[in-house]
Amino acid sequence: MQRPTYSTTKRAIWLNCFMAWAVIVLLAFGAVTGSDQAVAFANIALPSMVLLIGGTLGIHRHYGSKDFAASQERGEPEPPFHARDQPGAGP
Repeated sequence: MQRPTYSTTKRAIWLNCFMAWAVIVLLAFGAVTGSDQAVAFANIALPSMVLLIGGTLGIHRHYGSKDFAASQERGEPEPPFHARDQPGAGP
C-alpha cells in the first residue's frame, strides 16, 4: 500500500503554528515597548495561542495515525506493482 501524503494537513499545522507564534512575538514586543493594551490583550491571547499550538500538534499526533491504521484494517488490496518501480526495468 502506498504511504499517504499529508501535505495539506502539514501546511495547515505550520500555518497555525506560525501565526500563533507571530501573535506571541507581537505581544511580547508590545509589552516590552510599554503598551498597556498589548499587556491587557496578552492576558487572554497568550494562553489561547499556547493552547492552539499544543492542541493542533497534539490532535494531529493522536488522530493523524488513526486514519492510516483504519485504512490498513480495511484490507485494501495491494496494487500489482510497487509505486517506486521503474516502468522499463526488468524483474
